[in-house]
Amino acid sequence: MGSSELRWSRYRSILLSLAVFFLNPIMGNDFKEIYRLERINCHKNPQNYLENGTSLIKCNVSFAGACWPETPAGSTFIQPCPTLFFSSGGFIHRRCNTSGNWERMNITQCRRLQVSQVFKKGEQLSCELKNTACPPSNSDAIVELKQQYLNEGYVFIAFSWVSVSIMLPSLLILMVCNKDTDQKDRFSLHKNLLVAFLMRTLTYVIDYYGGLTMSDSLQRVCTGVWVFNRYFATAEVTWMTNEAIFLLRLLVRAFDNDSYYWHYFCFGWGLPAVLTFIIYIPASLVIYGASDPRCWSVHGQEPVMMYLYGPMTLMLVINLVIMFFALYTLVRKMKGTSTPELQIARKATKGALILIPQMGVIYLVIFYTPRGNKAFDYFVRVAFPLQGALAALVFVAWNSDVRQAVKQRWQQWCYQNNLTKKSSRSSQSSRSSTEEQAPGRLTKRITFHDCLITKCTASEKTFSRSGSVTGTTTLNTGKFISMS
Repeated sequence: MGSSELRWSRYRSILLSLAVFFLNPIMGNDFKEIYRLERINCHKNPQNYLENGTSLIKCNVSFAGACWPETPAGSTFIQPCPTLFFSSGGFIHRRCNTSGNWERMNITQCRRLQVSQVFKKGEQLSCELKNTACPPSNSDAIVELKQQYLNEGYVFIAFSWVSVSIMLPSLLILMVCNKDTDQKDRFSLHKNLLVAFLMRTLTYVIDYYGGLTMSDSLQRVCTGVWVFNRYFATAEVTWMTNEAIFLLRLLVRAFDNDSYYWHYFCFGWGLPAVLTFIIYIPASLVIYGASDPRCWSVHGQEPVMMYLYGPMTLMLVINLVIMFFALYTLVRKMKGTSTPELQIARKATKGALILIPQMGVIYLVIFYTPRGNKAFDYFVRVAFPLQGALAALVFVAWNSDVRQAVKQRWQQWCYQNNLTKKSSRSSQSSRSSTEEQAPGRLTKRITFHDCLITKCTASEKTFSRSGSVTGTTTLNTGKFISMS
């Protein structure tokens, strides 16, 4: 292989590796397969290795954004800027330090293209790799592809708003009813889970209406929104794990009335923070470099996401195991006796049986199933945003304990409101009646309903207009009682 062919091979590697994940949601699975083959070819190509017998300290062959051949320590390997994302001219280079380790790629000499130009080049490259003729940009195939992409976005945002419209009232109900219930831990878990769902959905809404992904000037903002989107997505799974742990504790330690809310809180919000901000962000900076101008959402299918998806998958599996164990334990215990604690566990198990499998299936499908099928893509864009709505329905609307708490809260509000009105009318009536009577005497009608509202006792002291005690009355429903 000549030097020109070798240069073109490395040049094509850059194009493919940069295109693979950026265009994957639209172009399907071709780029993933090409990326895999190019990496294999990079390591198998004998032209990428130094001559045999060379004992110099060197950097080994590496496929990180491009095929980087063996390079002597202290040297810098230079290649042209990839024209898929950058305009022609300029070079991308990477230095092999004196210890024989590759440093970060430097792309500061490369000038970025507009996102629309990148999309057009990606279409052309996809056709070339398939050895098919590229249709013009206004052809029916291209128009249909773009329209499908837009329609999928419309479907996702529409169902996101449906989910938000259900989650917001449910969250308000839990916040109001959580104060006056003996199941504060359980309601607090539901509340935090809904907050995670709601915030993850809102980050997508912000990206969609702000046009962050497609805006060249807002790529840093897009990266920040993407990071928080992944944080709240991870928090959804940790809070579902908390729900499973709470269910397990109800069954195993039914008479343990201690509150473990802060343990749940630290795990539910703390572990996602560690995975996202302490592991995922530094790993992404090492791989892509701080100078990478693109939004990190374009790397959503790359191996670096396993720093998040790996622990999330483990927690989803744990949730499923706990669910089946809880179901087995509950059935076994319900055969012998039925206590209030078991009834609570039974209700919690019913919700978990509906929600945990649905969440687990959707997340596992999104993590590990390749895209490209039209029906599958639409299924994901309907099911994924509706997870929050389903959680709100299961834990709030269909939860008899929550409905009972709402009913009690409403009755309490009506009672207090009625008491305020009665007190106001009673005060006005008392002043009017006092002005018509002789000084020092007071006549008042006391009914049994008044005693229920004001919680009066069987013996009530009364005062004259001067404020001194003039006598006592006894309860005599429906009659005038004179006090002297």
